[in-house]
Amino acid sequence: MWMINIGGTIHVGFQDYSLTTNLGVFTLLALTSLWTLSIIYRTLRAFVHAPKSIATYNEKKSHAKGLQALAYGLSAVAAGDAKSAQYYAKRTSRFLNNDFGLSALLSGLTARLNQDDKKAIQSFNTLVDHKETSFLGLKGLLQIAIEKGDYRYARVLAEKAHKQSPKQPWIAQSFYQIALHTKDYDRALDLLKNLKKTDKDHIDQWVDDESILYLMNGDLKKASKLNALSLPIALNNLKSWAQDNKRRKSLNLIKKIWSETPHPQILDFWIKYAPKKTIDNTHAMVSWIEDLHRFNPQSPSGALYIAEAVLRLNQSEHATRFLRESIKNKPTVRAYQLMHRIDPLGGWLENIATAHQNMAWACHKTGKIYPTWDATNINGDFNTIEWTYPDDVRQDNEDSQSALPSGLSLLDPQAA
Repeated sequence: MWMINIGGTIHVGFQDYSLTTNLGVFTLLALTSLWTLSIIYRTLRAFVHAPKSIATYNEKKSHAKGLQALAYGLSAVAAGDAKSAQYYAKRTSRFLNNDFGLSALLSGLTARLNQDDKKAIQSFNTLVDHKETSFLGLKGLLQIAIEKGDYRYARVLAEKAHKQSPKQPWIAQSFYQIALHTKDYDRALDLLKNLKKTDKDHIDQWVDDESILYLMNGDLKKASKLNALSLPIALNNLKSWAQDNKRRKSLNLIKKIWSETPHPQILDFWIKYAPKKTIDNTHAMVSWIEDLHRFNPQSPSGALYIAEAVLRLNQSEHATRFLRESIKNKPTVRAYQLMHRIDPLGGWLENIATAHQNMAWACHKTGKIYPTWDATNINGDFNTIEWTYPDDVRQDNEDSQSALPSGLSLLDPQAA
């Protein structure tokens, strides 16, 4: 109404036609016409661009579904749910385009979870083709190559990864693992020196490995300097010193190693160095054997080994005391067998079904038991065999597998 009441007139003439109207009415009509034209323009524009707009909308919707499937898929891999991971990997590949290799990453991790190396290799090769994920692809291929024992190809992959990112610690660790699996211990020692400088988080492991490498290279002196209380190194030292009859030095080491890790061979060396007066005196020998127990009185395995040694001297009463102590702290098959030998009517064999396995050389990575210690297990893994209870090793492996499923290490922040 304000515009209509604006004063003044406007006159428009064209050939024989003329129009005279109020200025306010003319302005209102002009604005209305412009608004109508803009609506018509937008309608026509929307109609022309409708196919493209619909395609863009569908693409965005598909991309969102792909990202959601990727997130669910990675969560499934982390949870060890192979079936769900495979389902979301397919959805990711279907909905996520131009993803810089993310769908291939999920497919590779899922294939690793399903132990499908062929498909995993295909996915990791796809990752290598993308600049953004090439490094992850190389790491995945490298892991598979090492697991398959193809160390020649593994070395080629490690060198490619090293060219892309020479400062990554895991690459140096890969070279180190390749050297260990090929038993190139001299090169492994050289690589280990750099690992000790660059990877301080695992320094204890590197020092332990270094001592065993020196042992395998025959340098017992350097091995002892690094880790004298390592059971394999200690046993080798005791064997060496026994030849030279280094009694005092041997006894000192026996006391120290027994306080850490009791072992039957350690007890054998202790008996070997028994005083001369105990040779023909059974009670004196029993006293000498029992004296070792005070260096580790809480050890059930130590009590078991002492009981067995005393029983060989036909001292059942002394043996029973140590066997009962061992069974109280850690009942094992061997302890019940020895108790049955002493007391056949005591029903001791009935408890064997629920008893722990005897201590043995067991691989903390695979749980496999070995008759003697070796630097490598059956798979070529280095320094994984230790004197322990096999039941404890298996439990640790189960806990480790439930906490970190296979293939997830590819997502290590250092690799990214």
